[in-house]
Amino acid sequence: MGRRKLEKNPTLDKANVRMAGIKSIDPKLDLGKGQTVDNYALQIKKVGDSMNDYNSGLSTLDDLYNKFKAEVTKLRDWNERMLSGVGSAYGKDSSEYEKAGGVRKSEKKKPTKKATK
Repeated sequence: MGRRKLEKNPTLDKANVRMAGIKSIDPKLDLGKGQTVDNYALQIKKVGDSMNDYNSGLSTLDDLYNKFKAEVTKLRDWNERMLSGVGSAYGKDSSEYEKAGGVRKSEKKKPTKKATK
């Protein structure tokens, strides 16, 4: 299935461009109240790390989903094989076959021909 991963984020891209411009003004710029180049860089890094964590989580989730689908496919095969085994052992018109989830041969609808006009 594959969930869509984040390749770009406009806010993060804008912050990186802005950081380059601010560093060209003064690499140690301090605008007061904690607004420093270092704190800005830290916030940019946090968002980048969060995006990477998100993408890694999606990859893990995709892997878990694929494993689940594979196990369901195996179980579907087992369901079919077990019912066939009961049909072989007891017959497809037996009550045991019906107990295992099959439809007895005698209870199946017979196909009917459609009338032509």
